[in-house]
Amino acid sequence: MPRHGPGSATWLVRPLILLAVLLLLPSLSACGDDERPGPPPQELPGIWVATESEFVSRSPPARTVEIVSLGGSVLLFLRPDGTFALDLTAPGAPAPWRREGIWIDDWDVLRLEYTVGGGGVNEFDMRYRDNVLSLRGADSFYDFGTGGEDARWNLLMVKQPSQ
Repeated sequence: MPRHGPGSATWLVRPLILLAVLLLLPSLSACGDDERPGPPPQELPGIWVATESEFVSRSPPARTVEIVSLGGSVLLFLRPDGTFALDLTAPGAPAPWRREGIWIDDWDVLRLEYTVGGGGVNEFDMRYRDNVLSLRGADSFYDFGTGGEDARWNLLMVKQPSQ
């Protein structure tokens, strides 16, 4: 009959294994948490140009409009002082629609709070890879030809080189 009391090796080994597992769990669960999904904060300020600007309707029937491929444009000027300007030119429009405000970098979220040109907020899930800034899922509004409706706004942006 095996012994499992204070005189056996099992009695000592099991608590040591349990202790090792408990000590390792926090470091194992933190794997990957240190990788910032957005660009380093010091790299966010600058001029960002959309290579894609997609509006997706939130109600059926599902509709998607990608304005850059249709001749529109989006420029986002993130200033180091935390303010921004956003110029959105719809396809065929003679001039951009400009809004300004403050931007907030919250690790994996970019928040644009509008103070000039209309109120409101766009809050994007932010990812950065291979010098492309992906901003996805902001609540927005877009006229899909039915008078306008709620939409999700997704952007892919590249930073203009500093002059």
